[in-house]
Amino acid sequence: MEGHFTTFNVLPGGRIRGLSYHLARLTFGHRTLYGRPLPTGLVDAVSSLREPNTYRVTCHADSYTIDARPTPPSAPITCDFYPLTRKLPQVKHCDLDPQWDAQRQVDADDAILVTGDLITEGTMFNVGFIAPDGSLVWPDGDLLLGTTQQLIEEFWPSTRREIHIADVESFIGAIATNAARGVRSITAIGASWVPTPQGTGIAAEIARHYQCL
Repeated sequence: MEGHFTTFNVLPGGRIRGLSYHLARLTFGHRTLYGRPLPTGLVDAVSSLREPNTYRVTCHADSYTIDARPTPPSAPITCDFYPLTRKLPQVKHCDLDPQWDAQRQVDADDAILVTGDLITEGTMFNVGFIAPDGSLVWPDGDLLLGTTQQLIEEFWPSTRREIHIADVESFIGAIATNAARGVRSITAIGASWVPTPQGTGIAAEIARHYQCL
């Protein structure tokens, strides 16, 4: 694996949502790939960022880089399922070609990855399904636990469990989450599933709560 990374937004005032989760992700990734602590100076460099932007912190064995880029838009998306299990799925590593290929292969904006009929995650996002009672159900399995997902779990009723493709019809809505784009409503999955008006409204409410963090 050629390194690992995390991506986050610096907000006005220099605030970073979920900073502790991002640092925990980098620490875990470095221990897993290299068996050592994070490179010296990384934590201080991240903590000193002040200019509002999206930043990607990439770590190699003894070094790191921090790259700024414009914050991407957060618009609703359509998705379809694609069979892919990422290597070392618990690590946000830099071997991204399989995910880019998944995006290109589906007839939708982006892909939701499946192992057999088991749903895991999006190509670059976590997927949360909205149950009829308004709670969120997140896939459990071999996947990357998202920093945005963990923040949402702090304020919105949530559970984690195995979700199969056939289960999707029982949900009234779905969201795609990551730190750069925040919370996006999923407006279709495949050719048959679309959210109900209630599900769309709950997705928007979750997004509003997240923006207030």
